Amino acid sequence: MENNKKCSSKNHIRDAISFCTECDLYMCIQCLKSHSELFQNHHKYDLNEENQDFHSCICQEPNHKMELEYFCENHNKLCCAVCITKIKGNGKGQHAGCNICFITEIKDKKKSKLNENIEILENYSKNIEQPLSEFKKIYKKIIESKEELKKKVSEVFTKIKNALNNREAELLLEIDNGFDNLYFKEDLAKQSEKLANEIKTSLEEGKIINNDDYKIDKLNIIINGCLNIENNINKIQLIKDIIEKNNNTEITIDFLPKEEKEIDELINKIKLFGKINHDIKEKNAEVDRNSHS
Repeated sequence: MENNKKCSSKNHIRDAISFCTECDLYMCIQCLKSHSELFQNHHKYDLNEENQDFHSCICQEPNHKMELEYFCENHNKLCCAVCITKIKGNGKGQHAGCNICFITEIKDKKKSKLNENIEILENYSKNIEQPLSEFKKIYKKIIESKEELKKKVSEVFTKIKNALNNREAELLLEIDNGFDNLYFKEDLAKQSEKLANEIKTSLEEGKIINNDDYKIDKLNIIINGCLNIENNINKIQLIKDIIEKNNNTEITIDFLPKEEKEIDELINKIKLFGKINHDIKEKNAEVDRNSHS
């Protein structure tokens, strides 16, 4: 196993050649010399490619880096002191509720089956290519089924999301149209800011047109001036109608359903929508049923 660890010292940029379990430090050759003089009883492991002791004897869980001194019977796994601590969280205490023993207690039990297991594994190794090939085929088929199922789920929920988005757009448009038809035109409200100046201008133009001493050759200018006067009168009348209507009418606008209970019920239905059904049948049993029918 290739070592690519760097020395833990910020002042050194060398590759680490050793690891101290007590200090949780990777050390270069310079650090190792000083460390060995100061801490002679600390457990240190060489990190060269040939030496596998470090990787097999030290817990590889993140931030543990302690020696594997315990055995978890529940998970059939070696673990360190941090693994079995009662304090859980941050990757600690994974085996806090398990049956734990020292590795010295499990040694004889494991070694007693070693010869038997070696023989079993040797027999497996002689014909390993065929089961591995079959396994790859099954794995590929299962992955394809999984991706196809995920695709179907995505398609269904895309339809639901599109339907929700379309319904939202319909209701928002209905609000705009309803306010325009029932209360006032939004465009009129925007125009009202300039209406006073428009009235003043159209009055001045109308008076000029109405003056017999002022001759205008083009009839469209005359008619356009008349139309401006009429349009402004209509706008003012419409504004007065809106004021009168809204002053004498109590307006209540609601979005239904407005009860939180009804909204929560709909959300819960969405949360529970859909079900993944695993229909697993034995092929031989299926063949037998078909042969008897």
